[in-house]
Amino acid sequence: KCPDDIVIKEGDDPDFFYFIAEGSCQIFIKDHFDQIEEIPKILEKGSYIGEIAILHNTKRTATVRAINYCTFGILT
Repeated sequence: KCPDDIVIKEGDDPDFFYFIAEGSCQIFIKDHFDQIEEIPKILEKGSYIGEIAILHNTKRTATVRAINYCTFGILT
């Protein structure tokens, strides 16, 4: 993914469980007023995303955006 690309979008159906092989990502969620709120944690190489929706068979719980160029490993 390229910088600023959306990797996962909150509310979407799950497709993959992602492992960050290279790069870093930022997490965003909607608050109670449907305003986008940034979570102050950067996910780096070795982190994983998308596990909640896959494990609980539910919609995506957050939006994840690439900060820089990223490479992912995926599990279906």
